[in-house]
Amino acid sequence: MEHKLRPFAGRDRGPSIRFASSSMPPAPKQNHTWASSMAGGEAATRRNDVMAPEESVWITVRRQRDVVPLRIEMLLSHTVADLKEAIAKLGGVPGENQRIFHRSCLLGDRQTIEECGLAVRPEVQMVPHLGHKATPGVGSISARRGYNMVPGNVPWKPSRHAKLTSRDVHEFWGPGDPAGQLPRLPPAPATPRRTAGLSLPAVVVDLQ
Repeated sequence: MEHKLRPFAGRDRGPSIRFASSSMPPAPKQNHTWASSMAGGEAATRRNDVMAPEESVWITVRRQRDVVPLRIEMLLSHTVADLKEAIAKLGGVPGENQRIFHRSCLLGDRQTIEECGLAVRPEVQMVPHLGHKATPGVGSISARRGYNMVPGNVPWKPSRHAKLTSRDVHEFWGPGDPAGQLPRLPPAPATPRRTAGLSLPAVVVDLQ
């Protein structure tokens, strides 16, 4: 069944449409012969059930923080898929790219408006799907190892000079359990350290 959308002028409430107007069944003609043959109370009850229109609800669809929310009138028998269709026609977001949340719960397309609890709290949050579009003629950027970590174009090479030793563990964590035996540590190698950069000559200044 094709739904017809009619603009509805709201008062500073953002775009609004009546999605439920064309879905209401027409009021049937009153059959006096059928009503007279029934009992008085039963005939009146059944006639009211047939002629009563289906209830509708105005749903507020919130989008991004700075975007005006949408207001859509839906029947309680409509589904979330119908709501997505109305959002697509009014907001321009395709239905397959929409995710509808009600009180932080994702709604399924086959759920009705009444099943989702929107009759009590008619407010939902529409979150578009995050997608990636491939641009023709643009390739991926290849980054070498360490390109974004250190400056320079020299490739990273592992070195054994920074190997963790038992002395490093002992100096960092301490002696450990005082009641236990201390581990025997090998003597530290007496290797001179070279400082990168220009070497400056030593100058002795006599202050006397």
